[in-house]
Parts: sequence; structure tokens; C-alpha cells
Amino acid sequence: MEGRLISAHPIDEEVLHRIEERFSRYFGKQVSLTPELDRALIAGFVVTVNHLRFDYSVRTKLSEMKKFLLAQE
Repeated sequence: MEGRLISAHPIDEEVLHRIEERFSRYFGKQVSLTPELDRALIAGFVVTVNHLRFDYSVRTKLSEMKKFLLAQE
């Protein structure tokens, strides 16, 4: 299976392989990720495989926190 790994900073090969192994176990098939950079993520990464998006970025976490805090008013 092919996918994309978008990160805020360059990811070394060892980390990339560990992330691929984790997603390979999740899907039960070998996953190969193509790394890309997007500094707007601030930190963390986003993985897209088979039209599924797994977002572990700081940008998304901050956005979720903002929505939560604004809803409390």
C-alpha cells in the first residue's frame, strides 16, 4: 500500500521505517510512505493511506483546543 507522510520537519529514515511498520501492522499489509514537508503543521505529522487521514500535527491539536475553548464561553 502506498501513502504519504507529511511532516513539519524532515524525518530520518529510521523514524520513517518505524512509522511504516506501525501502519503496516494497522492495515495488515506492507505500507510504503512517501515523505513530504509542510512547515505549516508546526510540529508532528499527517499520514494518508487509502483515503484515510491520520493527523498527529500540532496545528490540528491547537485548532481543536481553540474550538473547545470558544465553545465554553
